[in-house]
Amino acid sequence: FSMDIWLENDKLYVAIEDDSIQENGEYDLMSIEILPFFGAAQDDETGYTLIPDGSGALIEHHSAEGRMDLANYTFSVYSPSIFEPADYHEALENGKYSLTLPLFGCKTGDSAFLTQIKEGAEDAELTVSPSGNIVMFHRSAFKYNYRYTYNVPTTNIAADTGQAGSAATSYVTEIESERVCQDRKQVYTFLRGENADYGGMANAYQTYLIESGMLK
Repeated sequence: FSMDIWLENDKLYVAIEDDSIQENGEYDLMSIEILPFFGAAQDDETGYTLIPDGSGALIEHHSAEGRMDLANYTFSVYSPSIFEPADYHEALENGKYSLTLPLFGCKTGDSAFLTQIKEGAEDAELTVSPSGNIVMFHRSAFKYNYRYTYNVPTTNIAADTGQAGSAATSYVTEIESERVCQDRKQVYTFLRGENADYGGMANAYQTYLIESGMLK
């Protein structure tokens, strides 16, 4: 596949056209994470990541203090499935929601940027990795899914009779044969000075909504 990167009106655009993807080998394409270390902050740099889950949250940067086993956070954009009332209550209990907007923001020192998806949000996930997750950098990026896995129940066959049992006891993980065919595109808006905070990120997205006619 090819990834196009260009500057336009002080914004950075990144796009992957679906027509550029070629699958000729033995293995199928599952996902692509775009610029996973873009804007990464060092272990001791102050800042935070803005995520629009629920009413919104800030994940502050903290030093890993030499640890390399810290877990990352993964958020689906919108929801990975049909949303049920039970999902909402589970999210309340776990304190983790899907993203309600296709964006995230990062602040380091006196600079910040907002990343928003222009195309392909329906099959995207956000990964937020703190310093100490494999490497000593705070970083965030969108991952675009092209295929999903699913579990297929296997029938419980009794060895002595050869008859099917009453219930399935195990599952086999399968991969979708057809990939999601869609262009993917995201844009980075850069913020500095007094605008380099979560308020500036919100204002930048509001400006985008107004200019695109989605907010009046």
